[in-house]
Amino acid sequence: MEIKYEIRTLENAGGEGKSRKFVALHTQSPMTEGQMAEYMEANSTLKKGDIKAVFTEFRQLAISQLQQTGHVYLPGIGWLSIQAGLKAKAQQDGHKITGKDITMQAIQLKTEKHFYETVKKGIRFAKSDYSTQSVEYTEDTLWPKIADYIEKNQFITSAIMQKNFGLSRYMVNKWLSLFVEEGKLEKKGIKNNRVYFMHNS
Repeated sequence: MEIKYEIRTLENAGGEGKSRKFVALHTQSPMTEGQMAEYMEANSTLKKGDIKAVFTEFRQLAISQLQQTGHVYLPGIGWLSIQAGLKAKAQQDGHKITGKDITMQAIQLKTEKHFYETVKKGIRFAKSDYSTQSVEYTEDTLWPKIADYIEKNQFITSAIMQKNFGLSRYMVNKWLSLFVEEGKLEKKGIKNNRVYFMHNS
C-alpha cells in the first residue's frame, strides 16, 4: 500500500520572507473498532465479540493507568504519557501554586524503536494525481471548464474534478451541489459513485 502525498509551499516562513516546501499526506480513514474486530477474527481463532470486549477492557485499563500513574504501556507499540502544564493564573506573581493550578494538556505517544522501524520499513509514498489544496474559482470561471469537459466526455465525476481542476474534495462537493441546485447538472448513480451530466442532455 502507498500513501499519497503532495508538496506544498509555505510562503514567508518564519517571517523571513523565504518560502519553504513541506509534505502534505493524503491519509485515508482508519478502520473502525468493528472493522478491526472483523479483521482480527478473520486472521485468528478469536471471535469478534471477544475481541471487542478486550478493546473495551483495555481502554478502561488505559484510562485508569493514565489517571493513576501518568503513563500506560501499549504492548509492542509504545507508551502513552500525560503532558501537563500550569493554568494562566498560576503564572501571576505571588500566586501559591497547588494541584488545582495544573491541567492536562495532551496525551503523548512514544513508540518503541522496533515498532517504529517496522512501520518505516514497510511504508511507501507516491505522488498524488490531485491536490487537496483548492484552486480558487468563481462560478463564472469554473462552469465553462465543467461544461467543456462534459461536452467532450459526456459526464464528469468528483474524482475527475479533483484531478483536472485542482480542487479539494470539500470544494468539489460544494460546487457540484451548487450546480445541481441551479439545474445546470443532473446527478445519477449511488452514493460514493455519482456521475454528473448536463441537465436534460
